[in-house]
Formats: sequence, C-alpha cells, structure tokens
Amino acid sequence: MRDLYHTLLDYDVPMLRAIAEQWDITLTAKQPREIAAELADHLSRPEVLRLAWEDEMCRPALQALVAAGGRL
Repeated sequence: MRDLYHTLLDYDVPMLRAIAEQWDITLTAKQPREIAAELADHLSRPEVLRLAWEDEMCRPALQALVAAGGRL
C-alpha cells in the first residue's frame, strides 16, 4: 500500500495547489515531488489530523480508513 506522499505524486501541480489551499497551507516548494512531500508532511501532523477529525465532512472518511485498518 502506498503512503500519502506517493499517492500525492499522482496529482498534477494545480491539484496539489488546490489541496494546499483547502488546508490553508502556504507552499514553498515549486517542483511536483517537493510539493507532494511538503503536503504529505503537513497533512500527517497530529494537529492537522485532529482538525480533520473534528470536521463533520472529513470524519466519516477517517472512520472508514480506521475501520479498514488504515488502508483503502
């Protein structure tokens, strides 16, 4: 199973920037691999995961992920 970084590599730069914007992440990276790494690092932080858990739209997806043993 691929990790978040490798999953983000599948997206083009406009999509990665849209994800960053959705999470209020100010990107410093310019290259796709660096952007994916920056996003993966940020989105994996405990405080970000806590915010996602508290969001009523994100929680069902996170619950499904947990129920699936962390792999979907």
